Parts: sequence; C-alpha cells; structure tokens
Amino acid sequence: MNDRLTGSPGRPDEYASRAALSPIASNLGIVIETPNVEIDESRVWHYTDPSGLEGILANHVIWASSADKMNDPDELLVGGRTLLDLLAEAESSIDPAVVDAVAHMVLGITRNHRHGAYLASSCWHSDSPTMWTQYAGTKGYAVVLDAADPLFIRRQSALTPEMVEASGLLGPSDGKRIEEWAESTPKIPWRWRGVVYTVSDQEAALREGLIALEEAARLTRAGRPAIRGELEVMADLANMLDIIKHEGYVDEREKRILCMTMPGAEAPFVRQRGSSGQVINYVELGVPQDPTTDLLDGEPEAMGRLPIVGVVVGPDADPDYAVNLLRVHGYEHVPVSHSGIVYGAERAK
Repeated sequence: MNDRLTGSPGRPDEYASRAALSPIASNLGIVIETPNVEIDESRVWHYTDPSGLEGILANHVIWASSADKMNDPDELLVGGRTLLDLLAEAESSIDPAVVDAVAHMVLGITRNHRHGAYLASSCWHSDSPTMWTQYAGTKGYAVVLDAADPLFIRRQSALTPEMVEASGLLGPSDGKRIEEWAESTPKIPWRWRGVVYTVSDQEAALREGLIALEEAARLTRAGRPAIRGELEVMADLANMLDIIKHEGYVDEREKRILCMTMPGAEAPFVRQRGSSGQVINYVELGVPQDPTTDLLDGEPEAMGRLPIVGVVVGPDADPDYAVNLLRVHGYEHVPVSHSGIVYGAERAK
C-alpha cells in the first residue's frame, strides 16, 4: 500500500493517531479541536436577518439553496479532488477495479451535486462573530435548532403530466420512474452534519474509506464474507465528499444539510428566487403535518413547527421583535437569549 494512503514515511502511527482523533469514516461525526469554544453537538445555530427570522417562524421552514450558487465556487468539489489525488498516488497498489469504481463515483457525484443538490447551512458555534457579521448582521438573530431532528423537503405542488413531459425523460418507463421518485422524495429524512475543513482530517477520513473499500474488495475476491460490503463502504465514502470544504472557510464552523431531488422529478419541490441578478433554485425544509395528505390545487404542503429550541438575539437586535414573532407563530415557549458579542460601537456607549 502506498505511504500516501497509510501514513507518512517514518511515521507508521500517523494514520492510527488521526483515526483515533477523528473517527469520521466510522460514523461520519466530526471532531474539530477549537480552543475556548464550547461545542454543543445537539444544537445548530442558523443565523439570519430580521426578515429571515419572520419567514422561518411564519412558514415553519428553512431554505436549502442550490449547491452551485454558494459563495464558495468550489462547493462540493474539494472532497472529490482530494480523493482523486489520494487515489492517483496510491493507484499502483490498489485493485484497478477499485480505482475505476471510485473514479466513476466521484465523476457522477460531482456532476449531480452541482446541479441537483441543495444546501442548508448552520453553525455549531452558539455566538460566532463571523456569522453575525457575514450572515445575520449585528441586528439579526440565530435560530437554535435541535440537531437530532431530521428535516424533510416540502412538497410545493403535486406532480402533473406537464411536469413529466417537461423533464425531457421520455422513455417507456420514465414516466413511472419519475412518479416513484416524486413520491419518495418528501419521505427522505435529512440530517445535520459537521463540515471537515482541516486538510489532514480530510485526507485521514478519505484514507480510511479507501482502505475499507479495498479490504471489502479483497474479501469479496477471496470468496470470504465482509462485515460491510463494497457498495455500503462506497456509499460511506461518497457521503464523506458532502462534508469536505476548503479550509479557508473554517471560521464559519458549518453544520449542513445536503439534500437531493431526483432528476426529472424535482419540479414539485423546487422554488426560485432572485439574488444579485441571478435566479437561484431552492427547496424548503421542515416537518410536514401529514406527509400522506394530498395537496390542494396551488397550495404547498402544510408544515408543523420546526424543532426550534431557542433564539439568540444579535448584538444590536431587538429582543422584543423575536419574542413577539415566536408568540404569534406558535413558538411562545421557546427561550430567547442575547448574544455575548460586544462590538466597538456598543462598547463606546
């Protein structure tokens, strides 16, 4: 096995030590060492401005925007590139069938994610100066969500024959497949996952996945049972690519939901908004009141309350605004706290 895959030359314990500190491949959980920051893994903080807070509480949804419209031009590309680099350096010592399978997987994911994936971003930091400044403003708010509760893509309309025809998939079985995709999409639970920024952690996670994949392939070739089959290991490896981001964005300390719509069956779920002269597709995420209910003409799916467990008031924001909105929209028991960040203008008062 190539040293690039197993660890650095002269440091045979490097891989093992990284794996112990960062058990990403085993459960896709992320451990990020950040001094003086208390991490509550059970919560995420979604920073937004006053109008965003009103929209979230009134509609019981948060938005997940098209992945190819993010502020990071390399969104969802860094993981694939890193994996292919590791694969190329270790190619001579890996089964060619595994190399080919991983390369095709990365190509397919990169193509699909850039056009069919939607991202809802939050933060694992309860009071981040970066997030106040860049996303909420000092007059904004942070909606605190229970990270353990999954969210679902909201149905905006029923699937129509016109939508099926407009999909461009017109084979004999395509219509039925689109109907099945449209029916299954709102039933898929999507969960918050921590982002990996540090290059060493990214490489360690991907090494673990490649080693596990090669081991599964070796056992299969030998006719021996594997604890986890190749497809299962490949799926985990693919999932790692969703949570790898350029380390330049580490101050965002992001937790994200990355959700997918099915090609040809996205029309009942996708909405559009204008921003900076461009049209951005997005989906709404929430908790449906009754996923089995048929939609009325022109009416989106009725949503229950989001798993909101708190609201943090920004450094210069109005706490009464948050309290009143929470009461009006059925969240009257949600606690409201104030940011501990002090800005220069506030200090000068």
